[in-house]
Amino acid sequence: MRTRVRLTLGVLALTAALGCTENPQAPIAPAVESATPANLTSPALTFRQVSAGSRSHTCGITTDDLAYCWGSDNRGQLGIGTSADPERCWENEPCSTRPMAVQGGLRFRTISAGGAHTCGLSTDDRAYCWGYNGNGELGDGSRTDRRAPSPVAGGLRFRQVVAGLFHSCGITTGGRAVCWGFNYYGQVGDSTSAVNRLTPVLVAGGRYYREIAAGDDFNCAITYQQYRVACWGRGEGGALGVGRSLTSRWPRLVANELAFASHFLQSIHLLLG
Repeated sequence: MRTRVRLTLGVLALTAALGCTENPQAPIAPAVESATPANLTSPALTFRQVSAGSRSHTCGITTDDLAYCWGSDNRGQLGIGTSADPERCWENEPCSTRPMAVQGGLRFRTISAGGAHTCGLSTDDRAYCWGYNGNGELGDGSRTDRRAPSPVAGGLRFRQVVAGLFHSCGITTGGRAVCWGFNYYGQVGDSTSAVNRLTPVLVAGGRYYREIAAGDDFNCAITYQQYRVACWGRGEGGALGVGRSLTSRWPRLVANELAFASHFLQSIHLLLG
């Protein structure tokens, strides 16, 4: 009998001891590692658009219309200004492995990352480019690299701007296609080749366009009224959709008679990079 009493008292004592260290209303859960390092106190960035370049950098527009870039910055394509680059990556070239704010305080609608340059469309419909400019791909009338956004010359207003490998193009608010930069394969589309354009020139053909996509050395755009696709520039591999023609210095409608919705060109843009 005494043994049973002692056992009962021991169980009660153990239960009381456990009760002092546990909250019965708060079940124990396994520890969860924080997704955010303790040394990063800034809020997470939220993006509404992102563009991956054809070489080694990426840019995006946040939900509050600010531009950020990351990746290689060997020619200033991140747009982070003249301050020292925070890191060194492949072959000890300057880079950033996290998003960096594009300098200048501009607000952007869209952004497009090219080879070693970037172009953005501001909220007041102006085009700005930065980065490598050896072929005039920034469109500011020079061949000088820019480490911060530089306005595209000509005072045009745009509803879209895109960056290719060494050239850039845009659709004006009036529906005209213009291009600038490297033109060896006729990718500027003004019926010439080999002569680089340092400022925007009108794409030949007199058509109006809804949307444009830039590849490495060619472009495709959707016509405004008939939703047809016209392409120009380097056509190796049939990229222009006009047979085996290697190059075209002006827009040529793709060979079939299909009409394309605007969202289809967005898919083309993703494939072109």
